[in-house]
Amino acid sequence: MTSTNFNGIIILSGDGLVSEVLNGLIEREDRTSIVPSIPIGIVPCGSGNALLASLFFSQNEPLSNPKFTKRAIEVCCSPGSSVQLVNLIHVQTDKENIAAFLSVGWGLIADIDIESERWRHSLGSHRFVVGSLIRTLNLRTYRGRLSYKPYVTGIQNVGKKYDVYGKTTKERMTHFSSHCHEERTTPSHRVLDAAWRSFQTEKVDDIENDVSDDWIHFEDEFITVYAVTLSHISTDAPFAPQARMNDDRIYLTYILHKDIPSRLSLIKFLSAIKTQKHLDMPFVKTVEVSAFRLEPLVSGSFIVVDGEVVEATKVQAVTSTLNMAVFAPQREREYD
Repeated sequence: MTSTNFNGIIILSGDGLVSEVLNGLIEREDRTSIVPSIPIGIVPCGSGNALLASLFFSQNEPLSNPKFTKRAIEVCCSPGSSVQLVNLIHVQTDKENIAAFLSVGWGLIADIDIESERWRHSLGSHRFVVGSLIRTLNLRTYRGRLSYKPYVTGIQNVGKKYDVYGKTTKERMTHFSSHCHEERTTPSHRVLDAAWRSFQTEKVDDIENDVSDDWIHFEDEFITVYAVTLSHISTDAPFAPQARMNDDRIYLTYILHKDIPSRLSLIKFLSAIKTQKHLDMPFVKTVEVSAFRLEPLVSGSFIVVDGEVVEATKVQAVTSTLNMAVFAPQREREYD
């Protein structure tokens, strides 16, 4: 039995398992054709469910339970379900390559996410509230170097929607394989370096090399660095409400320690995410980028990719032309 004989994959979990499935598919030699051809359906069982929340937000679907979960099940089971393509970003560390669909974080927000894991089963999504209060009152600063390439005009990869149950993955792969990029074979100690270079919208050097002159870079004391490609980081947290499902840019947000007036201002910032007012605060800096590199200069801090800790001393993210596919409600018109 092979995965290409099925219409798609349905996951009963949160964003973490979606990431594991995605990166498993990326390891296949036919990654270019299978990743956009095998849609992933999500029945939300995680505490964040950011990917599904972003999808539902883009199509005016309910984001609160029980309607959120009920609608997700309907989408997975409906014969008329279609597909929404989601642009992926290439995340490179000094040790590995990762396909990401959601976020790269370091500092306050990343620490809240990881350190509140202990309350996942007892508090659910409310763990983020408790974690926010604890981490803000016991505030840390993070010395690091941030470099980024400002977004100008990317390569918008607007793929055509298709019906989930109209064809098998194998039948759809024929179409996508005709659009495959030829992979360069530059030697590297990391698996898939050459494969990912062919998907980058910007030709960016590997993380070992210096960034080019058209990048902006600085070193400072940070409170948080958080980069996202989707609108939501959880069902009730629209961190980048302007983001689209198939966006060709990364929304990079950072807060410097020297800019915050008080700990209370950080609590207000975190509380304002729910109402989409957090980016209006003067100490919050947000830029649209095509690529960025983060180099922590202190030990003991988490680097988090799509909600999962990665073992790395530095991290780089670049937009790509590779799409993943997710189950979506049937619609009469196409969405950007």
